[in-house]
Amino acid sequence: MVEHRLLIVDDDLAIHRLFSDIAQNCGYLVNTADDILSVSTVYKKFQPTLIFLDLSLTEGDGVEVLRLLSEHGCKSPIVVISSHDDKVRATTVRLGESRGLMMAGTFQKPIDIKTLTVILNKYKNYGFNFNEQDIERAIKNHEFILHYQPKVLIKTKEIIGAEALVRWQVPSQKNLIYPDAFIPFSEKTGSISNLSRYIIQQAIKQIHEHQIDFQLSINLSGRDLTDLSLPDEIVSYVKKYRIDPAKICFEITETSVMSQPTVAMDILTRLRIHGFELSMDDFGIGYSSLIELHRMPFSELKIDKSFIKNLSISSDTLPIVRCIINLGKGLSLKVVAEGVETQEAWNILEKEECHYAQGYFISQPLDISSFLDFVKKNKSSTSS
Repeated sequence: MVEHRLLIVDDDLAIHRLFSDIAQNCGYLVNTADDILSVSTVYKKFQPTLIFLDLSLTEGDGVEVLRLLSEHGCKSPIVVISSHDDKVRATTVRLGESRGLMMAGTFQKPIDIKTLTVILNKYKNYGFNFNEQDIERAIKNHEFILHYQPKVLIKTKEIIGAEALVRWQVPSQKNLIYPDAFIPFSEKTGSISNLSRYIIQQAIKQIHEHQIDFQLSINLSGRDLTDLSLPDEIVSYVKKYRIDPAKICFEITETSVMSQPTVAMDILTRLRIHGFELSMDDFGIGYSSLIELHRMPFSELKIDKSFIKNLSISSDTLPIVRCIINLGKGLSLKVVAEGVETQEAWNILEKEECHYAQGYFISQPLDISSFLDFVKKNKSSTSS
């Protein structure tokens, strides 16, 4: 049986008690630390599968904790929960990522119980142990399933597409395993190549089986963009199921094209020639996003969710989002805001005339049956 172990790094005893109670109700074993010295000791003995980190501590601070965890080779998700402002928290997350840590988001104190519970349940199976053979076996046994998060036209609220997001349905596990737990491992070992092909085939097959009449977005990894045979295989899939290539949009991050940019350009250009759409994902957080947007044949850009989540609470964020929207329009690209979670964010994006929105304010990712039901209800509400 998998043990779920939460380490709370915070110097507030009231926070210790509150977070501990909620985590224990979610099935976690809990340990706490309130300074840099105790983090080192507790981490080694406790081996947490999830870490909640405040930035201000009795001795030391959150940045020092991240440095320490990196030195220990920590692979557990780290959630920054702090009263510090958005810029400080966001920079801390980027710092952790640059140290090779799995940064699982940042939240402002006070955090509500519902959000805390969602986080705890999401990362319950992150400590699930598996190897490359398990990934290959899971592909063979169809344990990977697709959930779909709707993408809507902001002007009319009509569904115009969805992003296909993979989940691992392990027979021995109660909860679904989210991609944060297995995608990085798959990319590192190379098993992502077979997994990506499986996901693409399943998405195309479901478009055919359910007569989905709008576009599905599928993520491609950096490994995928080093394989020159990929476009031919994808073209063979759409021919097999007689699907219009325009119904598929491949999402690519800036970092995924950096290892072999010439090969990536070859692959992406061929996909566009064959009629597939391309979206630049997580736009705005990379060092060379503008360069890649200029070099590669993208037809869409997705504003990174870190900007959208802060849209209604940070005065610095709106000018950036406005700039990205205008940039996309100036380049004749469709612009998507991902991570839309509040009415306030939706209202701002509507006012700024962003084209499309995606996020929990609209819908969480849904299994295929629930997704089709959601589409039917959306059609009824938008046509009435």
